[in-house]
Amino acid sequence: LHGLVEQLDPYSRYLDAQHYQQVLEFTEGEIAQPSFKLNYSTELQAWQLNDVISGSSHFRQGLRNGMVVEKINSISISALDEKKLQNILTGSLGSTVQLQVYTNGKSQQYDVLRDRKINYDIEPYLTNDHILILKIKAFQQDTTKQIQDALKFYEGQTKIRGVLIDVRDNPGGLLAAAVDLADLFLEEGLIVTTKGRLEPSQRFQALSGAMATTYPIMILQNRRSASAAEVFTAAMKDHGRAKVIGERSYGKGAVQKLFPLKQGALQLTVSHYYTPQGHLIEGKGIEPDHIIKMDSDWSDQQILQQALDVFHQKINTSSSFEVPAYSSSSVSVSSSNFFKR
Repeated sequence: LHGLVEQLDPYSRYLDAQHYQQVLEFTEGEIAQPSFKLNYSTELQAWQLNDVISGSSHFRQGLRNGMVVEKINSISISALDEKKLQNILTGSLGSTVQLQVYTNGKSQQYDVLRDRKINYDIEPYLTNDHILILKIKAFQQDTTKQIQDALKFYEGQTKIRGVLIDVRDNPGGLLAAAVDLADLFLEEGLIVTTKGRLEPSQRFQALSGAMATTYPIMILQNRRSASAAEVFTAAMKDHGRAKVIGERSYGKGAVQKLFPLKQGALQLTVSHYYTPQGHLIEGKGIEPDHIIKMDSDWSDQQILQQALDVFHQKINTSSSFEVPAYSSSSVSVSSSNFFKR
């Protein structure tokens, strides 16, 4: 079953009974990492397993402290820094990550569960030029509320000239959260569509809300911005509500479904996300309006400063940031009502 399913696409997989039960107990879209650590050994010039708890699922699989991890998801990690390593380990709660471990003179592969939930709050920061930076690490259940609270707080303190939404390294999360946040900034229009061969298509619409925003918005992404982050960015870009800067995003637009078996289940890709203009996200990603090169030796502050420089240029060219004028015609009701707060 493993061999059969893994040939379909990068995300479909067979879940044994234990992993299937764990997936059922998890909330879709929550972000997690495996419940062990990796420490870098300068002597071995390699990353080693640490804090593997005795009796844990990882321990029962055969993982032990001190083992050298050579690759994660087929990526050689010996030369990676800690930040890039954490990005690879991070994914949806209940999903698996593949480790290639060197032990007893040979390499072995393990599919380990991401079972330690990471709570990601947004990080707001107001610059001296009154640009509000909102760092979204993942799309979770309360992401939109946190954004609303931040906007209300800073609007009460000063006049916001623009908002820079930073979704770099954002692996995605809840589709509902991405739809909800896009709905916050869009007065109407299509947010995202899902299409499959057998699954019925779904259309998620923006609905007119009480909190209208008119200031310029720019979205900063990189090659590791994926899934729900791409859904949000594409909706904002296609409707002309935001300019996108940075790198082309990852291109993960797969919608998956569980098919229970007598033992375990199949987790199969059943449809794909499409942008409001009908573009496929899977394997394509979202192209930025303005490219910013993000060299590996650049600091986070250097990248942000570049983004702010571009933002100031665009603000000074007012026509680049005209908020779309929506018509007063009624908006069709869709399943996005379920996600409307």
